[in-house]
Parts: sequence; structure tokens; C-alpha cells
Amino acid sequence: MPVSSTSKTMFDLIIHNGRVVDYKNHLDQVTDIAVKDGRIASIGTALGKAKSHLDAKNLLVVPGIVDSHMHASS
Repeated sequence: MPVSSTSKTMFDLIIHNGRVVDYKNHLDQVTDIAVKDGRIASIGTALGKAKSHLDAKNLLVVPGIVDSHMHASS
């Protein structure tokens, strides 16, 4: 998964300011994610233009996690 992008790329969606946690790539930081054709196209800041934007400030963004519920044990 790319970590940078050219500003010429038009993404479908950019998720801004989320705490991105990606255990596979050892990433845990507040940054942006660009999505193109349903897939992560780039991670970083100043990614360029997108058709839609989503502000994820104070939210977790965890690529690859579809069902994030948990079962508490007593």
C-alpha cells in the first residue's frame, strides 16, 4: 500500500485526521487515507483531491477490520 501520492490523482474519498491503526504495516498515527476504486490508494498528508471527504478526527480508522465488536468477559 503506497504511503505517498501525486497531487494529480483524483481519489474517490479521502478520510482526514483519523488515528490510523494498521497492525500489518506497524502503523499507528493520526494521518489521512485516500481511497480509489474501493481500495486504499495512499496514506499520508496532503494527498490531493477527492470526490468526497470524511473528517475522522477523534476516531479510529482500522483498515481490514470489518467487525470491530468485542465480547467482554466477567
